[in-house]
Amino acid sequence: GINLVRFHHLDNPWGGNEGSIFVSGQSTRSLNATTLDRLDFFINELKKNNIYTNMNLNVSRTFKVSDGIANADSLVEYAKGITIIDPQLIALQKEYATQLLAHVNPYTGLKLAEDPCLGMVEIINENSLYGMWKDNVLKTTKQGGWLLQRHAVRLDSLWNAFLAAKYLTQTALQTAWQTGNVGNTERIIDGGFEAATLNTNWVMEQNAGAAATSSLDAAQSQTGSKSAKVTVTAKGTENWHLQLKYTNFSLQKDSAYVIQFWAKANQNTTINASLTRDDSPYTWYGGQEINLTTNWQLFKVTIVATENNTGKGRLAFQVGKANNGTTIWLDNVSLSEPVRTAFLTGENLTNKNIRRFDYSERGNFAKQRVADLAQFYIQLQKGFMEDMRNFLKNTLGIQAPITGTNALVGIQEGLEHENMDYYDDHSYWDHPQFPGASW
Repeated sequence: GINLVRFHHLDNPWGGNEGSIFVSGQSTRSLNATTLDRLDFFINELKKNNIYTNMNLNVSRTFKVSDGIANADSLVEYAKGITIIDPQLIALQKEYATQLLAHVNPYTGLKLAEDPCLGMVEIINENSLYGMWKDNVLKTTKQGGWLLQRHAVRLDSLWNAFLAAKYLTQTALQTAWQTGNVGNTERIIDGGFEAATLNTNWVMEQNAGAAATSSLDAAQSQTGSKSAKVTVTAKGTENWHLQLKYTNFSLQKDSAYVIQFWAKANQNTTINASLTRDDSPYTWYGGQEINLTTNWQLFKVTIVATENNTGKGRLAFQVGKANNGTTIWLDNVSLSEPVRTAFLTGENLTNKNIRRFDYSERGNFAKQRVADLAQFYIQLQKGFMEDMRNFLKNTLGIQAPITGTNALVGIQEGLEHENMDYYDDHSYWDHPQFPGASW
């Protein structure tokens, strides 16, 4: 059997006075006496039956202006991330933990913090700065993120302070960031199509009855004397049904690659340029629709590889939906890592204006700059969780093991949790339905 009950979403507003640890319509700084009494009674009944309590602290608390939080109604996703960096919200979490864990349960005669029935404690639920970075939401709501302006400004300030503490001077920072940022060797052999024949790495793949021809064309070129030509003779129903692909090259996980090429067609048409694995499971790394006209145009597509790929890379120009008789010309095709940017114009440690960037942009920046930003988010979360753990242990006297957060989002959790008591990750194989929607 199961001898542990997880108390989760106690702080949610969904159930009103019947379901929340707070009084409906009031601030979240005092507990609902009725639901607290029910909780105390239930914990005691569980204890009688040798069932432990797993208490989750901050889960879905909806902070309010009446809590003293400015613009609280503009906080999204239960203020995730912000609960880690905002001193006011951190203080409120400690206040709530004190109210919940340090009051005497009248049915047990003990504070839950000191009760041996408390089996484990979770500080924040599914709440990760690094995870939010990977989701590209550590920016203002106006920019499509989850932060209020003041929280974005606070993160910017903390980021520049982190760099100042680590490197001390602009010179030291420049030395670290300006090393190793030159793009790697070109992966396309004869991307200008000037050889006597089409390189054997180019293949015209045809699927589902679609058909096209590929060849060199000495009558058309953007530069030089030749280009590659693809003519659709039997269109498909999907773009991938026809693709001129270049294969037999390697890619490195989390590295950015720039596909650059010139292209035109004999009529306006749409193709797709993509980067994938060339064998099962044909992993899709990324792609972009390209609108061609009858004039030569230069196109650039940046894609980050999601895995290490040794010799099985595929650069594909997918033309399956082009009309029969459409001819497409390609020239000066290139695939290489970009030159990574160490500093944007005007950035300087002294001016404290070095920008944070989205995870999706990481391939454009110096590798050490990316590593530093990752380290910054990791240290920030680690510091918050350790401060909370020390408060729970040393101030409230909790004896039970404590963890930071659950739903782990990457290997960096090992660093963040190294001074926690346990790791917590979940697998939901039979989750109940949410109101009005399935899992």
